[in-house]
Amino acid sequence: MNLIKIDLHVHSQDSSHTGSNISQESDLEKLLILTKKRVKVASFSDHDNFYIESYLKRLEIIKQYNIDITLWPGIEVNLRKYDGQIGQAIFIFDPDCNLKELNEVTKKEFRFNSNKYTYKDAVELFKKSNFNFMVFPHAGKGQDNMEWQDICNSQVDGLDITDFNNSNKKKILKQDPNIPVLYFSDTHTWKKYPQYGKFCSYVEVENKDQITFNEVKNNIRNNKVDYDKV
Repeated sequence: MNLIKIDLHVHSQDSSHTGSNISQESDLEKLLILTKKRVKVASFSDHDNFYIESYLKRLEIIKQYNIDITLWPGIEVNLRKYDGQIGQAIFIFDPDCNLKELNEVTKKEFRFNSNKYTYKDAVELFKKSNFNFMVFPHAGKGQDNMEWQDICNSQVDGLDITDFNNSNKKKILKQDPNIPVLYFSDTHTWKKYPQYGKFCSYVEVENKDQITFNEVKNNIRNNKVDYDKV
């Protein structure tokens, strides 16, 4: 088995449409920063919409410049917590899914309907739409964390963490110590990559040159993951 570094939570200028402050590096520059840091799989999980044109453009850049990275579709969504506050989660999708339909669903349901869904609602929405996906609720960040009450009895492929000692993360793991913990960077300012991450995550794969979505998904679920300081 081989370990590959993954970062499934980074941002592009597309997130500026919802008010985020994103640095202005080109897509090529962002992709080269990721490969310089030895990231093998990444996702630009921008806010409240899957930006299909941006995703396809990045795939063309990867092909044109022969960049050694795998890119998967993703989205970060605002969700309504059990107590009425805002929480967030990262959804990562199989690249072989119907991308046009994914764009249409996310644009309709999330782009202009922030906080409409609970975590469990959002999971069920994508299941009913027959998407193959992974979901990582924010659980150990400075804000917008989902709590155990939000995610219990629903699909959770792993917890999205930046703060190793976060008390909310500890509370969730006390309820279910087998939930995988993933450290994604949540990068907004690319010169500081990995901006918010003090740790990085790795997942086992059989072959580094033949990475598949389902293998990574299954290995994350089976806790075949590791982490290290950046």
